Amino acid sequence: MMILDVMHGYQPFTDELLMPWVIKNTDEVFIPTSEAMRQGHVRHNVQLQGWTIDAWLKNRTTRHSAMKILSNLKAALKRGHITAGCSSYSHAMLPLLSDELAYAQIRIDHDTVEEHIGRPVFLWYPECGMDRELLKLSLEEFDLLPIIPDNSIGEKRSMMVNITDGKKDLGKAAVANVLLKDLCMNAVVYKKPDYVPKRVNWVLAMRSMRDKEAFLSLMKSIEPKSPSILMRDWENAESRDALVEVGYGKDIKAMLEIPEMFSLFGSEKAEKDVDLRKVRPATWEPCSTRENPFPYWLPTAQIKKKMEFGLKWKAWLNLYDEAFHTLLASKDLEGIQGAKELLKDKETVRVLKHTFPVLLSCFPWHIMARPEWESFPEFPKQLLHKVLKPLMAEWLDFVGEPLLQKKADQLTDWFEIFFKKHA
Repeated sequence: MMILDVMHGYQPFTDELLMPWVIKNTDEVFIPTSEAMRQGHVRHNVQLQGWTIDAWLKNRTTRHSAMKILSNLKAALKRGHITAGCSSYSHAMLPLLSDELAYAQIRIDHDTVEEHIGRPVFLWYPECGMDRELLKLSLEEFDLLPIIPDNSIGEKRSMMVNITDGKKDLGKAAVANVLLKDLCMNAVVYKKPDYVPKRVNWVLAMRSMRDKEAFLSLMKSIEPKSPSILMRDWENAESRDALVEVGYGKDIKAMLEIPEMFSLFGSEKAEKDVDLRKVRPATWEPCSTRENPFPYWLPTAQIKKKMEFGLKWKAWLNLYDEAFHTLLASKDLEGIQGAKELLKDKETVRVLKHTFPVLLSCFPWHIMARPEWESFPEFPKQLLHKVLKPLMAEWLDFVGEPLLQKKADQLTDWFEIFFKKHA
């Protein structure tokens, strides 16, 4: 059995909003696990968000820790213990953005990761949120291996596939097992959900990150073939609580007991061809369906108040997107080629990196996520005041769109009223 462990690291903060758990996770998770990677105890495929890297380095409280983490990751990559991945710079849900803005998010994140860690080889969509247009863009514009959820192609297991357009190969994609991710990260806090097959031993599933026999039992029950692709958050919940000391660092207990099974992305052969036209919108959540692909960000099948919040959030994203296209048009640019030209301007890139956090996916997530999960209900309110509202104003001022500011004010007022009504 070959297992590809794909880790996603993300700490959303600015100098104006530094939550206590950012420091805790940085010191208790990112530093010791990056040290274990430098030593090479278990092979991991690692994605660290560009905004997190820049925010760590900019903030006086986190800068020293960040330099340790990045130094460890650079050494681990050089020694062949990890591969590096990239994503969208500020953890934006890319399928909810225009192609041009999605391209800018990926390109800026790619360049940030390459500068501070090394060349990325795979692409992680935040929340694994994707659709066929985004997958096509990724394969055409980036020399990266996209990680896509198995529910996006109607499967229930990991595999490597070739994406085709009916006439030619567009490139390879790694299909990750949504159920495996869900159980490894969350079984410990669930009552056994209805979507979990009866053949899964629930007692062992709850211990899957802490005991090799439990982990292998879970793999055997839901992953019939290799390679198995496990995607997970680096610092959240069980990925943090299952850590044990090894050498001068820490790593997942179950993985340390079977390190020979873990591998890095390389030259895996595709198992089959997948027609791009059959790829559907999806995320890495088991409740992501064809009818409701983005359940915690733009829900179509939840209670009314959450559906309304999702629509307002999409309107917020559209404001930024509209201004982005206004900026393109002002320079007689359009399409992906126009976005490429725009990103040649250093000042524009600086402003984009500074204001991209207004697109972060965790603003609605902390409102709509499952109650069992570790969340911070007060966090979105602080995001609104200290990040979303001021940075959107800076972005619209830079672009020269005063008329859009009125719409932004109306949306922030709506969010304020929502928080007061549903405190």
